[in-house]
Amino acid sequence: MFTLSAAAGLVSGIAGAGGLLLVAVYLRLICPEPRKLRGTILLMGLLIVAWRFILLLVSGEITLTLVVAAVSLLPVVILGGWVGHRIFKGLSKERFYQVFQAVLLLAATILLVRGLLSISGSDLA
Repeated sequence: MFTLSAAAGLVSGIAGAGGLLLVAVYLRLICPEPRKLRGTILLMGLLIVAWRFILLLVSGEITLTLVVAAVSLLPVVILGGWVGHRIFKGLSKERFYQVFQAVLLLAATILLVRGLLSISGSDLA
């Protein structure tokens, strides 16, 4: 777990995203129940985001404009969380893991494509 966590931190630090994907793959192996997996991923996400927020705040990267934009998006984030929770409650264990794997695959694909586009110098990344 330590090695995977270190790799996730490295990916997050370099790319600004995607580190939790590595941890989520491992957590899927050790959390047999969807509720435990979901709760663990939410906690890990909170810890990672809180740590990155502190680092960005201390380094002066967080501006008032960024804070206003984040606060303005908060209702949408809350709505998305509520909808996601409602969907989760209606999924069987098997369907949950299918959706979970599809989301991981989609996220990894997006990160890969963005990385390749940025390497090629495309403005689409």
